[in-house]
Amino acid sequence: MVPTSVHPRRRQLPELCRIEAPDRSGEGSRADHSWLLAVAEKVSQSWTRRLDLRHRGPGIATSGSTPTGRSCQRPDTYRLARTRVTRGGMNTKISATDTPRRIRLGSRERTGISQMWGDIRRANNNLLRTHLALTDRLADMTWSKVQIWDSRTSVHQYSIGNVSLAYDTTQADSLLTTHLVVRQITDYPKVANALSKEGVVTTRHERDDGRFRIHEVSVDAPDALDTTESAIRTNRKQLTQSLINETKWTDETTGLNVVYSVKQERGGCDEIIFLFTSIRGKQHWIDFDGANGDSLSPNRARIVFIQDDFGAQYTYNFAYEGKTHPATATTNFIRSYIDDHGYSPQKTTLAGMSKGGTSAIVAGAALRQCTIVALAPQLSVGSYLHTSGRHQIAKQMAPPEQHGRIRTVNNLLWDYLTDHSEHWGIETAYILTSENDPHCTNDLWRLASYFRGSSSSHIYTHTTSSSKAHSHFATVQHLIPLFLSLLGVISFGLRPSI
Repeated sequence: MVPTSVHPRRRQLPELCRIEAPDRSGEGSRADHSWLLAVAEKVSQSWTRRLDLRHRGPGIATSGSTPTGRSCQRPDTYRLARTRVTRGGMNTKISATDTPRRIRLGSRERTGISQMWGDIRRANNNLLRTHLALTDRLADMTWSKVQIWDSRTSVHQYSIGNVSLAYDTTQADSLLTTHLVVRQITDYPKVANALSKEGVVTTRHERDDGRFRIHEVSVDAPDALDTTESAIRTNRKQLTQSLINETKWTDETTGLNVVYSVKQERGGCDEIIFLFTSIRGKQHWIDFDGANGDSLSPNRARIVFIQDDFGAQYTYNFAYEGKTHPATATTNFIRSYIDDHGYSPQKTTLAGMSKGGTSAIVAGAALRQCTIVALAPQLSVGSYLHTSGRHQIAKQMAPPEQHGRIRTVNNLLWDYLTDHSEHWGIETAYILTSENDPHCTNDLWRLASYFRGSSSSHIYTHTTSSSKAHSHFATVQHLIPLFLSLLGVISFGLRPSI
């Protein structure tokens, strides 16, 4: 029996078991976890309701709770401890004083992996092995709950916005089946619509409308766990991209609907950023996964993600069949939004990458005193669409009698900017590009000419010569960190010179 460090008034509980595990520190996340089954079996046979697995590995002190620089030469040790309830009703772990292993669970770290066990009294070894393996393989993702439910289902639960979801994996009839579970039945239509947008083929559960079967494979298949992991990752990514809390705003002038979503500001920030999407694989996708993504979560400003679905193809939030109604509707929406929510024009930023950068310039030209952050915008729109093979977009933007004419689409942009040059609305513009992005750099001089007519307008350009920015796409990827950093600085009310 190993003594435990507890309060002197508390009765010490014995350690139920100790299992010496082989040293598999070099095997990565695919190490065999079958040796842990003995722990699970011991729990299922005991009266213990909760499990606390404490880990001591190389580099961790053998006593106390503070890591030291000395290496522990013994194999990893996992200890199983009982829990008790104090007078205050709090669960108190009774265990040795080893430094606990920590895993990411929800928005904060929790000690041990007690949350990955639920009711396992009747669970078979195959389910336990599957649950352990999936928990390990998916450990890089954030989950609000990971557990075994009713001794027969491995559960990984999480949320997108206010929609609670879970992946339930079960073993029956020699099949390993994974269902997407919608916790609130009222959210089912929203999730079903998101899956439909992604073109996901699912099978609804015959008795439960809130369950979609997303994967099924033979238990004996050598890649059963690989394909199950892949199905969960793919489905979660699809939902992150499409399960967006969208709002429609109708422009009274044009009758067009502007679709947008919002990431709320943090810490009372009074800056607002309107972010336009680039050309994506699917038209409903939003850069950085919108409010569901992590890239812009540190930004303190309110961020409004504006979509571009005025036609069957992208319009650059600008032109459809030679008419600039999308630009009018988008600009009217931005004006209405900042007025309704009490934002100052001087604290309004329009931003985007590639096509989104062009959209930001178009919208900003008709506003007043705004800031633009454009990463590799296309200033020769028709030429870019022709070179990149996006002929359907060019065809939709041009007048019907001039479908697909490169020069016509190029001139649409400059004619529009010229029409708004007398009351130029952009106060500060940041253009990030590279020497290998000619559809931006070749016409930068024309864009800069509109800023010369106003003493209060400034344009800053950063043209990288890095070999990593060897194409338009590579330029975008290379400069994204600078783009995000600049938006972060702007969210603090700063407009730096670059």
